[in-house]
Amino acid sequence: MIFSISWLLTLLPRFAATGGACTPASFSAEFLFFPPWYEFLPGVYDANGACVPQIVNINDVWLIVLAITDILLRVVAIAAIAMIVYGGFQFITSNGNPDQASKAQRTLLNAIIGLVIALAATSLIQLVAGKF
Repeated sequence: MIFSISWLLTLLPRFAATGGACTPASFSAEFLFFPPWYEFLPGVYDANGACVPQIVNINDVWLIVLAITDILLRVVAIAAIAMIVYGGFQFITSNGNPDQASKAQRTLLNAIIGLVIALAATSLIQLVAGKF
């Protein structure tokens, strides 16, 4: 039987988890790098090795709300990146027209501001959820 390093690395989060909680690296339900809705909930591993989230008390509902808000902020960040690409396209196709170039610059500035706000809010949510 041949053991690979990647196989061993998949087992590490299970042994490193404290208090029976599943770690984010062990989530098998990720879609396009979005965390699952139960990201901050404590959980245990079932017989198949999948993380089963557990709602212990009523305050865990707030952890679900934080996880959903985190997912939505990541969607906003992706939209902001798409707007940066769109603003760059507008700027390239302005052909030296000052009105179109200033419109493109406003689009880029607003998209960058939106991206910074989304990243800061996501970091804040990770900090708040880590304190629970």
